[in-house]
Amino acid sequence: MISSLASLLLIGIIRIFKYLLKSSQKLAPKIENILNTFEWNMTFNFINGAQVKFALAWCLQFGEPVYDVYGIINLVFAVVVLVVVVVVSVVSISFSTWNWNTVINEAFLSKKRLETLSIRQKKFACLHHPYVVEFSLGRYFYLVQAIKNTLFVVIIYVYQGHAIEQSYLLLFLSIVYTVILVVGQPFKRKIDLAIVLLNEICLLIEEILLVIFSINQKTVLLEEEIMNIIGWVMIGCMVAVLGINGIFIILSIAIPIFEYFRRKKVNMKNKVQAKTLAKAKKRSTYQKTRIREIWLED
Repeated sequence: MISSLASLLLIGIIRIFKYLLKSSQKLAPKIENILNTFEWNMTFNFINGAQVKFALAWCLQFGEPVYDVYGIINLVFAVVVLVVVVVVSVVSISFSTWNWNTVINEAFLSKKRLETLSIRQKKFACLHHPYVVEFSLGRYFYLVQAIKNTLFVVIIYVYQGHAIEQSYLLLFLSIVYTVILVVGQPFKRKIDLAIVLLNEICLLIEEILLVIFSINQKTVLLEEEIMNIIGWVMIGCMVAVLGINGIFIILSIAIPIFEYFRRKKVNMKNKVQAKTLAKAKKRSTYQKTRIREIWLED
């Protein structure tokens, strides 16, 4: 909630600056560019990031409705949020289809038209920039993620009193999602794929252990000491997920910085070489001119 309010506040501040500086030919385009970059991206990232919370809230509100004043307010709010998420999803799908049509027709569009379309593409960058849009899975992978997260919460809620069924369904969901990641490889950057894949593998291990726990609860085949070891392994997987995410967050920040300085170094080297070649060419031209002048004098 706090992050959403902060996002709305930031968008509101940018819009105020846009209104105040609309007469400035220098600053108005920059403010418009910043707004295009943040407005939709922040809204979509918030909704996508809060999908698990939304799904849990919908399960509680629609599965266990309370018809007092507070309960009705929450129910109405849940319906409004559901409608907003559906609208955002429809807009996202529509843009992804439009963006792919733009990409495949790029060679036939004028430069001015491409500049106009690039503004809209930048506005919705979060929907296509991280993904391989040449394949259907990449174009709509954000939707696959949202469906997977929603199903995860629904399975936990619906089968909360049935440990074996719950653990098997969660395991099946993770296996399907992992196979989709491995086969489809929807991310452009390998590091993004590695982050999601390693998180899913750790979750998969936890769910296998959860299946063992749920079966042993009914059959008592394993001794308490072995179950304690399995419990520690599960805790280790949770800690590993946190550690892996921390490492990859650092790498995702460090790698672009390294690439920036590497490109900057290459560009500087190219500029020095270009200047050297220009000086050599100028010197060669001068020498040729001088030799010609001397030859004419003779």
